[in-house]
Amino acid sequence: MPPPTYPLAPTALGEARAYEVEELALGPAWNHAASTDLLQVSLAPNPVTGGWFVRTRHGALGQLNAEAREEYPQLQRVHRSGMEPATIAQLSHLGDGLLAMDVLLPAPPFAVPRNALPAAALLLPQGEGLLLDTSTADGVSAEEIAAVSPAQLLVTLSSVADEVVAVYDNRPLGVLPAARTPLGFAGQVAAFQQAGTPLAARAFCGDNLIAVDVAADLIDAAQPLPALSEPPPQPYQPIDLSADWEALIDATEVSLDPPRGPRPVAGP
Repeated sequence: MPPPTYPLAPTALGEARAYEVEELALGPAWNHAASTDLLQVSLAPNPVTGGWFVRTRHGALGQLNAEAREEYPQLQRVHRSGMEPATIAQLSHLGDGLLAMDVLLPAPPFAVPRNALPAAALLLPQGEGLLLDTSTADGVSAEEIAAVSPAQLLVTLSSVADEVVAVYDNRPLGVLPAARTPLGFAGQVAAFQQAGTPLAARAFCGDNLIAVDVAADLIDAAQPLPALSEPPPQPYQPIDLSADWEALIDATEVSLDPPRGPRPVAGP
């Protein structure tokens, strides 16, 4: 049975990097292409190449090379936690029965959040990037934003005086724009807060700004997000199958004639 998956953010600040899947299995890929061009995939370590196997719950579809994996050393935290990073893959029709597949990942600094969610919090899906208003009295300064940028943060949402505030490490970061969220969103946030299951979202820091990426109208799709283990592991080292292998014992030790004749055996 494959390990559980850890959902990544396929995009950050509206951008994603596309990595071509090599050695794509066309048969299984066409089975998926018949119903969708986007599918959930996970990344499993390939110990031979140093890259990743790209697979769905039905099996492997192809692989990403070692160069792609080397760009994301922080994803080792996911593997170390006994999980596989999960993201989105996009299928493209090339004609003549051919397909191509790209795995979508955010820029490396945004791949893994710096923090974990509270145990009972539920993470909302990504949707629209909402710039936080950090000009409030309790908001963070531009210098503080620059100090943690670029990064992905997991923020909890709190309802305060009919406004929704993004909170990180028990500190308010700023207010979500009410005009960009559904009517009654603050009340829904308050209800989850009172029930002891606060809503949370992904936030991305960069260019002296903080944007919360959230689908505020998909509260029913909110899910828990497991915590990752710390500290990060050492960089992954692929197996070098081209290296010369040497015996660690002297050849004469394995070329001696075996003993012959009777030998004493201790009695009871």
